[in-house]
Amino acid sequence: MRIIKASIMAVAAWSVVAVPATAMAAQGQKSFAGRAFDKTRELAGKAADKTKAITFQALDRTQEVADLGASRATDGLITTKVTAKFADDIVLDGNRINVDTRDRVVTLKGTVATAAARDQAERIASGTRGVAKVVNNLIVK
Repeated sequence: MRIIKASIMAVAAWSVVAVPATAMAAQGQKSFAGRAFDKTRELAGKAADKTKAITFQALDRTQEVADLGASRATDGLITTKVTAKFADDIVLDGNRINVDTRDRVVTLKGTVATAAARDQAERIASGTRGVAKVVNNLIVK
């Protein structure tokens, strides 16, 4: 808030001395008003730079929060897709498979009837869009 007030004050001061200082500079004179104008312009530039830096920091933080939310939404969508594909697969019908996704890594837990079912579950999970890696902890019983 202090930076914004300083920016407003700098702009106000700049506008008060701008016209007289410009006229004097045109005549080749550098008076107190001219020096004040130069200093005010310098301070206004610094305030603008600081305001810009703070704005970019806020934007970066906002992007981090958005990315976190998107990551969670993506993980949930991946889990839903994999679970739905398992429900439609004849080989996996009747098996108890728990699907968990974190940071696009799918972990399969539970029991399956055959090694073929275990391999099929891994193939389906790895073939699902958005999956980076599959950790297959399925147990054949």
